Amino acid sequence: QLLQDTLILLWDDRRSNVRKAAQEGANEIVLNGLCGSLFTNFSSNRINSNNTTKMLQTLRWLQTTILHLQFERLGQKIMQVLLSIIEQPSGAGSDFVANFGKRQARDRVLLINEILTLLVFVMEEQEIQLEKSRKDQIHTFATRVLATLLQGKPLLIFLSEKTIDAELLENGKVLYGKVLMLSCQFVMKSDPTVVKKLLPLTVQQVVQLSKPELDESSVVAKFLMPELTRMFRTIDVTNELLHIMEVILHHSFRATWSVSLLPLATLLRRNQNPDVIAQLIQLHPLDEKPVEEAIGSIIQEVGLEKFWKFISWNNDVNKSLIEKKHEIINFNQAWLLPVLKTFGSLSAVRPDMLFFQTSVMSLARECDKTAVQHKKEPDKSYVVDLWALFECFCSGIPKDFPKVFPELVPTLVRAMGDERYPKLVTIICRGLKSLAESNQDKLTRQVFLKASTTLLPALFKLVEIMQENSSSNRKNENYMDLDDNKTLEEKAVNIADQRVCVVISAISKLACTAPSVYLQSLLKKILQRLLTASQSTQNECEKICTLLSLSQALVPALENTSLELVYRTVKPLIRSDEQPPRVQKRAYKVLLAICQLHPAFCTKSDRLLFELTNLLIDSIMTCQVSARHLRLKCMAIVVKEFKSTDKQQMDIIPKIVGEVLLCLKDSNEKTREAAYQLLLSMAKVMDSMESYLKIIAAALGALTPHMRSAAVMALSRLVFEYAREDVMFQKMIPSMLQTVLVLFDETSREVTKSVIGFVRICVAAMTYEQLEPLLPEIIGGLFKYHKVKDRFRAKIKIILKKLVFIYGYEKIIPHVPDNDARLLTHMRKLSERAVRRKKAQRVDRKSKIIGFDGMMESDEEDSDNNRTLMTGATRFTQLTYQSGKGIQNATMERCGKETMNMKKNSTVITSCSKPEGARLKNEKDGNVVDLLNPSKNVHFAVEEDSENDSDSCIMEFDELGRLIISDNLEDDSKREQVMVDRIKTGENNDSVIFKKPKITRFESAKLASGQGRKKNVKALGAAYKSKKSGGDVKKRRHRFEPYAFVPLDGKDYTKNNRKKTVQSMATVVRGRGKRKR
Repeated sequence: QLLQDTLILLWDDRRSNVRKAAQEGANEIVLNGLCGSLFTNFSSNRINSNNTTKMLQTLRWLQTTILHLQFERLGQKIMQVLLSIIEQPSGAGSDFVANFGKRQARDRVLLINEILTLLVFVMEEQEIQLEKSRKDQIHTFATRVLATLLQGKPLLIFLSEKTIDAELLENGKVLYGKVLMLSCQFVMKSDPTVVKKLLPLTVQQVVQLSKPELDESSVVAKFLMPELTRMFRTIDVTNELLHIMEVILHHSFRATWSVSLLPLATLLRRNQNPDVIAQLIQLHPLDEKPVEEAIGSIIQEVGLEKFWKFISWNNDVNKSLIEKKHEIINFNQAWLLPVLKTFGSLSAVRPDMLFFQTSVMSLARECDKTAVQHKKEPDKSYVVDLWALFECFCSGIPKDFPKVFPELVPTLVRAMGDERYPKLVTIICRGLKSLAESNQDKLTRQVFLKASTTLLPALFKLVEIMQENSSSNRKNENYMDLDDNKTLEEKAVNIADQRVCVVISAISKLACTAPSVYLQSLLKKILQRLLTASQSTQNECEKICTLLSLSQALVPALENTSLELVYRTVKPLIRSDEQPPRVQKRAYKVLLAICQLHPAFCTKSDRLLFELTNLLIDSIMTCQVSARHLRLKCMAIVVKEFKSTDKQQMDIIPKIVGEVLLCLKDSNEKTREAAYQLLLSMAKVMDSMESYLKIIAAALGALTPHMRSAAVMALSRLVFEYAREDVMFQKMIPSMLQTVLVLFDETSREVTKSVIGFVRICVAAMTYEQLEPLLPEIIGGLFKYHKVKDRFRAKIKIILKKLVFIYGYEKIIPHVPDNDARLLTHMRKLSERAVRRKKAQRVDRKSKIIGFDGMMESDEEDSDNNRTLMTGATRFTQLTYQSGKGIQNATMERCGKETMNMKKNSTVITSCSKPEGARLKNEKDGNVVDLLNPSKNVHFAVEEDSENDSDSCIMEFDELGRLIISDNLEDDSKREQVMVDRIKTGENNDSVIFKKPKITRFESAKLASGQGRKKNVKALGAAYKSKKSGGDVKKRRHRFEPYAFVPLDGKDYTKNNRKKTVQSMATVVRGRGKRKR
């Protein structure tokens, strides 16, 4: 009874906050497991009422409480109400709006949407820990929901109600489709036999819901079709479902193809219907991307080989027309080739290589034959696209690889040598590389042993031919499009060079599968030709580079004996600078490949390691600039193999430190990075970091600033790498810093830059106690004046901010020179200002909340800046805008100077006292001003800011009651002076009335004759006149100079307009006297 008289009674209270509080209280009671039967009866009665508001209110409340009440009873009641709303008669002609009105139709749809929302909430509560009995109830309830919805067909309501908001109908369709699919999934788990009968009806309803109207994109399909796709992945596909989904291929669903073709493709992935797939392929000209994605998903599921059978490459109805065109592949089907390549390589179903040999290659031969006979370029592109499918067959070892690949090798060799199709080289080499990288069993390895003896010589010959063509046609048309600002040589790389790289990478992988004896004999032939070419008196640069590239490709598969042979052959090319730079760079690449891939070869004997080290050290004088980074990489690999106990090896490090330091300043980024890595490698090898630092610190006393700067940079990198890890290194930083600070006396810019960088790293790496004694030296060095210091102000400020953050201004300012103390003062002010600004922003966020009093005091607070929705800004809205206590005088800012300068024959009234809101003048004495009396001059006054001493914005009316708008600019200084004098004398401005000056008989006669009346003649150049300063001003919207010319117009020189034109010229040119015009 208590709840009946309090909470339940307050549900129908007029006050919204009271109703909300009552519902929240009832919610807490139900969630705590109390009074479930009472609220069940209460909810059931309100749902069954005829009051739409009560029904909507209760349904929204049940979204969070229905599972804690008597669910079966309420669920049954909700479905009864839903069915009664759906079955409600719609009147004659099924026009519900004609009988019940638009309002009733909207309420009907709102109730259906709210019930559907409640059902979605109930069936999506799977993640909550519910009891088993409650879950069973939900499963049973889902069956009832599915049957009721399919029987009632709310879809007809959503399709028939055309006068309701489209957004409301779309929400209803989405909810209806979602409830159908959720309930169907529940029934699928509990009773699979029932769902087989109801699933087609469910899918049919969802498809009809997703159908767009009037070629517009359907929002409903974007929500429902992804859910339908997920549901299709978990069910058994039948022909009936496929027949229902086939409707999507109709043109009326074209706007939804981006999302609706995917569920159809999901069905086709499991039930491949050739007719439906053919219809799907024919839709490609209408909408390319969705069709390609749908076809791609099917290919990815069934595989390339199986999908190939569904394609009719020349499916024109008129076969005679095809024969006349000599088309092997129809133009409308050619788009399938790149789709097959893209998605076929992603498919888990690997095609057989026999299929490529029989089907794909036979079609490629027919296209090639047609291209040769009839000289058709499209067929040539089809040949390349068909061969591009070869990579899909090589992504893994096919099952029939041992049987088919040996027969396919001669065809691959001939295809790579075909000059008409140079792109086939890249395609076939990538496929061979993928096959060589795949996991191979014993039988596969034997196949590769035989095939490599045929493929490797062909690839070697192909590389030589391509290198010759590349060198002779290095500036041909086949260049990649890069930045237009670069020169032709810098612009791009020849496509032939790129193909050479692909072929060499294929050789490198195939060489690992070749017989070692055959590989050794092949290597000897290459090296013999290399020695012959290097000793030739002719220019054999391209040939030497090609042979070095082939030698580098064979390095991964070579044994120690063959590696030593390669090393002995390359050694003279590294040591000598007689050959072009390209040759030495290729030789270093071969040496780097040996060091990286076979590090054991470098350290197999002390003799070879010592010889290799001496080779790299002695070649410093002959090393080309382009090969410098490769040389440093080789040295880093060799240094890693050094032993700290070997004194002979440790003696080598001081010899190469100087070169490494200079390379830190190299213009090439690769060289600098290689030098840093070598620097760190030497640090790891040295047993004593102190001795290593002494070697580098010795370079601080070098003769050139370039070397001193490089030494500081090396120390900076070592501090950055080891300061946080090595405790002993941490202790040495203060002494290093003291030594480096001496270089602040340098006048060299590069030295200063490196020293500032070193100080910045040390400040971040040193501890509080280590850094404090060095503050005078650090700050003094930073503030030593040099011209170069001005270029590093930003870096110096960063260091100072870091020091201030650690020690504060009190400890830093005493060490700053007097001339530079202003910098610290300025930095301190900026930091304090930033703190105040942040604090003010935090306060402003709180003060932006408008209190009750502030909202009540403002008479009118338009959010649209004094504008009404229909007519814009009105005069009275502008007048009373922001009037009230504490609001700034916005009206005065809008009025400007034009409203402050009035005509002489008008009455002007001003006020110095602060008015209370918008009011009429002369009302303080209690007399009401008659607005209809034309003899009264009426003025509206607006509120003035207490801090603003300027005049009010005044509206003036003449004796006939017309509003006076001034369009001429007058001098305001006299008027302002009069106002100031009147204020000083204490005169009450409210009581002062300026009388109209009397007009003499002479003046009245002049007015009557029209002589005293001055017409507003537009001055020449008035459009360019500045209101703030004198002279002509050119503004953005003006196309021409204001003083350049006078635009001539024939209309200005007619009989009627000639006088006005001459008067406008009077502002520029003054005539001596009048003459007859």
